[in-house]
Amino acid sequence: MRARLMLQPTYGRFAPTEFADLALWLDALTLPTLFQDTAFTIPVVSAGDVVGGWQDKSGNGNHAIQATVAQKPTYRVSAINGKPGLRSDGVDDHIDSSSVVADFAADFTMFIVAEQPTGANNKTFCSSAAFRFQTSEMNLSVVASQANYAAVATPQIMTVTHDAGVLLEAFRDGVSVGTDSTIGAPASGVDLQLMRDELSGIGGVDEYPGDISEFIIYERVVSVLERQQVEAYLSSKWSIALS
Repeated sequence: MRARLMLQPTYGRFAPTEFADLALWLDALTLPTLFQDTAFTIPVVSAGDVVGGWQDKSGNGNHAIQATVAQKPTYRVSAINGKPGLRSDGVDDHIDSSSVVADFAADFTMFIVAEQPTGANNKTFCSSAAFRFQTSEMNLSVVASQANYAAVATPQIMTVTHDAGVLLEAFRDGVSVGTDSTIGAPASGVDLQLMRDELSGIGGVDEYPGDISEFIIYERVVSVLERQQVEAYLSSKWSIALS
């Protein structure tokens, strides 16, 4: 009974900070973490406001920013199942955490709550100079794995784990949807960009045209039980059923 309860944490009774090695936690449901400027002085208050600063809730200060007005995503009050998120125009909007200590040559686990309302597949949830995770591709260094990881017009919880030098694995709503062995030695200490394909450059055809509501990174491969706990928390919070 105790193990079953642990698998079903609900929003308000669990937080990602309960697990070790949390590097980044961006949460659009916490409105006080969203600002229109990079100095975090002008708060986001209503739908359509641009987002120039998204404060990290992990306690590490790995805040995400965008200084260029034309490239700032916009705040949506009703993005994921009637709850808030950041919307990219699919052209050049993105927000970056240049100080995140996410070593993509090492182990990591990331969780993304997102929805791409329309458009073609193969759009970029997040990327760096060494890694990108798209709706139909995981790419680490010289490795690319093609699969339909994400669905269009469907709110979903996407999870990626990287066991350094062994395996990349993607999960959608708690179920594995693709794996790839990793090759090469991608750079460490690189910045992380949300909604932009850094490997292709700003304005590329793979920019993400949709909403992102929550983004979490741990600097290790979390256990199966921990992964399920985070996914259950996100499921409860964003009203997304796990498969």
